[in-house]
Amino acid sequence: MKCSKLSLCVSTVIAAACVLFACTHNPATGKKEFAPFMPSTGQQVSLGLKAAPEFERQSGGRITNPVVQNYVNSVGQRIVAVIPPNERRDFRFSFTVVNDKIINAFALPGGPIYITRGLLYKLETEADLAFILGHEVGHVVAQHSARQMSKQTEMQLLIAGAGMLAGDSQGGQTAVELGKFAGGMYLLKYGRDEESQADTLGLKYIVSAGYDPQASIAVMKVLQSATSGSSKGNDWFATHPNPGNRLESLNNQIRRNYPQTINNPKFVTNREAFSQNVLRQRAEVDGPVRQFEELLVSINAD
Repeated sequence: MKCSKLSLCVSTVIAAACVLFACTHNPATGKKEFAPFMPSTGQQVSLGLKAAPEFERQSGGRITNPVVQNYVNSVGQRIVAVIPPNERRDFRFSFTVVNDKIINAFALPGGPIYITRGLLYKLETEADLAFILGHEVGHVVAQHSARQMSKQTEMQLLIAGAGMLAGDSQGGQTAVELGKFAGGMYLLKYGRDEESQADTLGLKYIVSAGYDPQASIAVMKVLQSATSGSSKGNDWFATHPNPGNRLESLNNQIRRNYPQTINNPKFVTNREAFSQNVLRQRAEVDGPVRQFEELLVSINAD
């Protein structure tokens, strides 16, 4: 009886949340969403700022070249400048290159965005970089991580209710395990929806910032090539689930929504700026490093 009452209490709390919060309109995605336990914008910013130092430490720290760091941040801020105010809200965006050879990019809640050197050095133009950063900005303004937190809280409450309803019996344990499995599958599918939304938002932002949207196609080809065979360290699609037909979707969006950009020199790639501020900087750093490594090899051989 006690377990049943506790379960009823849990259900009542969830039902009350449904009534109090109901569905909210997400200005970035244009969709109505139910997320009763979503952190506020301020809470998301606080969470991101608190998580950033440990995240950077685990990612090998920031690369020390100020030219590259300042350049990447300037491209990111160019994207932020074109976000409509109702989508940008009070998020605090920063853009940082971390010293990790894996091929990936990340967005923490509230605005800290990271790209690994492994991915940065695979790109060819500033427009490529802008799409990667715009994609991650899309995750932030659409509040994807915050929405995931809300979904996880909902699922935990439901699992707790199922466990209490079944008591300590084998059936209760089964209910808990099935709940965890179902919750994981639901969140994985949701991640694929998020990737489509982030692609769409990233495309919109780079066009607004004056970049050639064909860069999105180039980026997806780079990612697919770099991650073919799922070799260790190339895990973009491990954390960014592929919604399927991604190239086709981006091509269709460009033709349908941004036909004015096709073969239009007003929408730039800034290949030379990227080469000067990223690729040449890498050569200046990697050259001495390779010479040092070769020296060590020769010493060990002796």
